[in-house]
Formats: sequence, C-alpha cells, structure tokens
Amino acid sequence: MAIIDHPSLHWLGPKEHNFEFNLSGKAALRKFNALDHRGICAFISTLRNGIPCRISPQFKFGSTHLFIELAFTDNVFCVTRLNTWEVDGADKRIESEVRVMNLVRACTRIPVPKVYAWNYTSKNVFGTPFIITQAMNGQKLSLNEPVYEKFKAKILDQMASIMIQLSTIQFQTIGDIETLNNFVESTLLEKKVCFKSSRDYYDYYIDKHLQGFESVSNHEKVQYISENRLCRRLVRQLERPNRPFPLTILPFGQSSKVLIDEMDNITGLMGWSHVGAYPWEMFAEFPQVIRISWLYCSNYSAQKWQVKSDGQRYFVECLRKYERQLKLPGFVSSLIGFDAKIVSEGVLSIIVGS
Repeated sequence: MAIIDHPSLHWLGPKEHNFEFNLSGKAALRKFNALDHRGICAFISTLRNGIPCRISPQFKFGSTHLFIELAFTDNVFCVTRLNTWEVDGADKRIESEVRVMNLVRACTRIPVPKVYAWNYTSKNVFGTPFIITQAMNGQKLSLNEPVYEKFKAKILDQMASIMIQLSTIQFQTIGDIETLNNFVESTLLEKKVCFKSSRDYYDYYIDKHLQGFESVSNHEKVQYISENRLCRRLVRQLERPNRPFPLTILPFGQSSKVLIDEMDNITGLMGWSHVGAYPWEMFAEFPQVIRISWLYCSNYSAQKWQVKSDGQRYFVECLRKYERQLKLPGFVSSLIGFDAKIVSEGVLSIIVGS
C-alpha cells in the first residue's frame, strides 16, 4: 500500500467532511473540493501513456501543502503535493527540489521518489504550484515504538550508508542547489549569496550577528559582543577539510523524512526542500534519535546519555565501514561528534539562531 506520511500532516476522509474542523483543515477541504478532479485525472493519465487513474477521496494537509494520492487502474500510485499558499502565484523552490531529487537518484542508490511532473507556477490544471512523485511504500519511522528499538542497529546502519553516499556528491561552492548547478546568485540563501570557503560562510553569519548589536538591550550588549568575538576566535581554530563541499540535508536523519517497511528497511527518503552544499561540519550530523545537543547536555539523564553515546559509537563504526567500501578519505567519520563539529554547532546556534 502506498503511504504518504508526515508528523504535521492530517488525514481527512470522505466520511469526516461534516465534523468540526480547524481553519487549516477547512481551507484544505475547500481546496480539495475546488480541484478539477476530471481534468487532473486526464492530465495525470498522460504521464503513463493514457492509463486511467482516480483521485483518492482521502488526502493529507499541512500548514503549507495539500497532498493527494492518485491510483492508476494497474495498481500504480503517485502522490501530488500542492501549495496551499502562493507568492505571486509561483514557488521556484520546487525547481531546486526537483533538481536535488533527480541528482541524488542519478548518483546514488538512496531511495528517492521519482518525479513525474512539476510546475512552479499557478498556470496549470491544479491552479497552484505542484510536484507529482512516485508513491513510496512504507510508513513514517517512529522513534518511540518497540519495533524501532528491535531494529535500531539495522536502521542506523542504513542511515550511515545514506550519509556516505550523499558525501560523494560535492560542489566547489556553498549554497543552495540552484546556485550550485547554474553558478548564479542564490535564490534561497539570505541576501542571495554563495560562499567559496567554510570560513567565508561562518564569517558572513558572524558579521550578520554583529549587525544586530544596536537592537540589543543595554544590559545584554557586553555579553553579545563577547559571544560574537568568541565565535570568531573559535572558527579560526577549526582545522577542517575545505572544498569541495558535500550535498547536505538540513537536518539529517529526521524521523519524519524516513519511510520504512515492516522489516525496518528504509524504503524512501523524503523532504528534499532544505538541501544544499554546506561545510563538512554541518554535513556530519548524527541522525535525530542519537543526536546530542551539546548546549543542553546537562539535561540528559545518565541512562539517556549512555544510550545516545552507544548509538553514536555504533553509527561512527558504520560510517567507517561504508567509507572503506567506497575508498573515501574518512572526512565524515573523523568529524562527526568530535571537536570541530561541537564548535561549529555552538557557533551556529549563537550567530544563526539569534
């Protein structure tokens, strides 16, 4: 069965149309009902040589998107994601997302859904920007169920393989995928900039952080300047590999982006909208379930700390295994969890998070 899942998405079935619903749900329902169902099915059918299809009466929605499933008569499924918001009737980020997905599919064995069609304008049968992809079999990875504990080692091993495969897709500059492919100004990074080195990247945000000095209250100014200077000193001390830079998912290993089957095989990796080339320290990120926030490490119980630490050690072993298989220099396993990673996390939490 085809599954489309996300923690912030909600099902709305045909028998539920009459119950009390929040504003987002009502807006999604109005959009779903207003769709040209016959015209959409005719359009989707052309993507598979005229094989008839129908729109499922159930759909999902989030704060910004509506997801509908279409079933062909030969039991093939696809998923259409529609914008429920519009900026001048267009969303050019869809183009960048499609480029990433096609690139990863072409260069790796990572299970990425095939893109059948897309349009970043509103001049189409849906009346809004859309992307149509292959429906991936599986369900969203749940970190709280006993089945995850049973297969945790297997899942972490697969995530390590995915990370190492991504590390082989590299670019000469830091930026979003559109910048990297076309060598033009970025459409996603602030102020439309790209960077030729990790130091340039960090310096940009440290300088930007400093520009906010005047808006800080008087009693916080001393600490604000002290933090900024500390960040600048720390990034100068980082000894790190520079260009080329790896293709990076931000953040890596979110359970909401991972689909698994009943045997905990990863069947799909979703969520390719926040992807670009970034410094190696940002790329080397533990999966969500074993990630430790070093700024708040005092909040962890001894047991939780031990579980995460054990998971991290195992994950690093898996990274090294796949680096050896691909005969890679070992940048990822040497960075993840070590001083350079911790320093960069602390710096970015201050200068970007402020």
